Amino acid sequence: HGGREDAHPVPGAPRVIAIPLCPDRAEDWDDYVRSHPHGWFWHTTDWLRYQVAYRRGNVDCSFMLLDDDARIRASAPLILHTPPAGRPEFSYSGDPCAEPLASTDEYAAALVAAHQYVSMRYLVAASPFASPSSGGDIHTRQRVIDLPAIWSDVRDSYKAIINGALRSNRVDVYHSEDTDHAVVGFARYQSLHVRLNPDARPMETYRLQAEWMLEPHRALIVVLSDGRIDWGAAYWIVYKHCAYYASGCYA
Repeated sequence: HGGREDAHPVPGAPRVIAIPLCPDRAEDWDDYVRSHPHGWFWHTTDWLRYQVAYRRGNVDCSFMLLDDDARIRASAPLILHTPPAGRPEFSYSGDPCAEPLASTDEYAAALVAAHQYVSMRYLVAASPFASPSSGGDIHTRQRVIDLPAIWSDVRDSYKAIINGALRSNRVDVYHSEDTDHAVVGFARYQSLHVRLNPDARPMETYRLQAEWMLEPHRALIVVLSDGRIDWGAAYWIVYKHCAYYASGCYA
């Protein structure tokens, strides 16, 4: 879809226009997410593309609300997902969608009305997210972990086990600031992931992850090995100076 020809007035908010997320507004969408205090990676078009690729049949039904000057004032990420044995739902393949974003309480109220319209159109009854957010702290799924505090509470016997494992294994960290290094790290991550879980997810999802690894300050990978054989790998997404665990595999 795309453009004002797909626009729909929102009942009860005559000056608010709802349009589907379309390629020509993708950059504007991501700019809006980046500027919103609640916006995080799960709101971005990159993550929505990943969700469409992750499960066959997933459909991006995300929409945005515009003001009179065609500026985005609210956004609602929605993926239509049909479980193998169940009714269609709006979810990230079973996980709740990221809650919608709004610039003001007026646009937050308009989002509720727009979502009801979209739900009726796709015959989806359940709400996929909590109330729309117009301010406050970043999304509740982000948690700041105080590693020194956690480590101080670990038993000495457990610390000895962990330290022993670190001495007998190698930890390699790859980040997207060094392109050649990142390519090597991603190849190790993907090779281990495919070897251990060959049918876990489509190859397109790896292509998207590889794409993020080549963008500065976007991702990092940690690979664990005994010096010869890789036995663990984890992929982290970096967004707004925070790192989010995305996926991992362990032999």
